[in-house]
Amino acid sequence: MENKQQKKSLKVTCLFYSFFVSILILGIWGAKVVYASLISADHVVNDFQVSDLKGTIKEDFVPPTNDNPMKPGMSYPKKVAINNTSTTPFYVRVLVTPEIQSADGTLLTGNIGKEVSIDLGEDWLLGEDGYYYYLGKVGKGQTTSPLFTQVTLADNVDEAYTGAVMQIHVKSETIIAGKKQYREAWWDGSIPNTGVLQKIDTKLQNL
Repeated sequence: MENKQQKKSLKVTCLFYSFFVSILILGIWGAKVVYASLISADHVVNDFQVSDLKGTIKEDFVPPTNDNPMKPGMSYPKKVAINNTSTTPFYVRVLVTPEIQSADGTLLTGNIGKEVSIDLGEDWLLGEDGYYYYLGKVGKGQTTSPLFTQVTLADNVDEAYTGAVMQIHVKSETIIAGKKQYREAWWDGSIPNTGVLQKIDTKLQNL
């Protein structure tokens, strides 16, 4: 009789542990499914938001010609702005890279602030990372104020720059307008606490 009771008790114990392990496994599996679903859903939303942004660079440039070749100290009209052709408001930053090639094909130094200068628009700031940040939100169909309207070759460069060919490469990066998105996309989630980037961050946070 005692042996039967022990066997029955052992059987109940085994069933309890089996049930507990089953619940545990189901719980872990369920957690993985929920986690994967959340990640998958976030990924799809982010992809949609990024792919929906369409910023177009608008520029008017009157380059030097044979009749009016590039000369030190001369300015050339080049108006650059960014247009939002999507339905989603965004923030934008722009990278500007001059490229100057002498008459004989030699690549010359062309740094903004040294050999080349631009008349930076009042709604833009140059960050310590080399990007120009627009201090506003660009809504559907809107265009930023000009980043600059002219390019000037410094008057103290050497003779190699006379008659040279200059190209200004402009690259824009747009991100959906929001309190966190631009920090994550442009600054790896960090919050600048000094310098010009702090001013830019403060301005965007208050829009």
